[in-house]
Amino acid sequence: MSVDNASRESSGLTLIEKKIIRTVLILSRDPTQRSMTGYETFGIRLPVTQSFVGCLRNVYINEVSVLYKLAQEDPKCTYNGGDFPRYGCYSVAEVPISFPRSSSLLRWNSRDRKENLSTEFKIRTFHHNCILMSLELVARSRSGTDFDFGSIQLWILNKFPILKFTPSYKEDYAKQNVTVPLLVSDGQLHDIKVKLESSKVKLQVDGTSVYSKRYSDVLESKGPVILGYSFDLIDRKFIEF
Repeated sequence: MSVDNASRESSGLTLIEKKIIRTVLILSRDPTQRSMTGYETFGIRLPVTQSFVGCLRNVYINEVSVLYKLAQEDPKCTYNGGDFPRYGCYSVAEVPISFPRSSSLLRWNSRDRKENLSTEFKIRTFHHNCILMSLELVARSRSGTDFDFGSIQLWILNKFPILKFTPSYKEDYAKQNVTVPLLVSDGQLHDIKVKLESSKVKLQVDGTSVYSKRYSDVLESKGPVILGYSFDLIDRKFIEF
């Protein structure tokens, strides 16, 4: 039996073993459920945006296999939203980890703030408009005396991937939308990578890359990376589509 490739932190695995194990752990969202409130799921009054329905596989954050960590019940990796997902280990027929509700989420928790953060995964979906991932940012002035907050959100809008980059909630002019002109809501498997580095972001879809402009202040990731879901905080205005 094999699951998605073990964390790339594991020094005991050879490169060949990583390649063999890498392709088989899958995560999916059940499209038959349409509970959108999120209130009963989380027990706190947070509105929810339109969440992802589809299949995620080979999820990595900073070289760590998130689905492997979830299978190992690592406390950094948490799943919310109903019955716990089911795992499958078949390379031909996709036996998924099932997300039973559209208000489910997969969260990779980190207390560390990082100037460089990479996220990569494969998706399969027919959903035309939904969120794939979100994370919060801290903008730190070069002098280190002033701070602001922002976010990175990756969406599928009208079947195309769009990265909504908000380095500062205070500075509307700094907001950027970055997109790759490739259709991803076609039921096919697509490779997606998002990278924060040197105060700018990179979006790569099936090998095609686009970049945002570099932000003037130092940007760091803050808190968890959330997959398949996003919160609109009541006291904070997110990007309007």
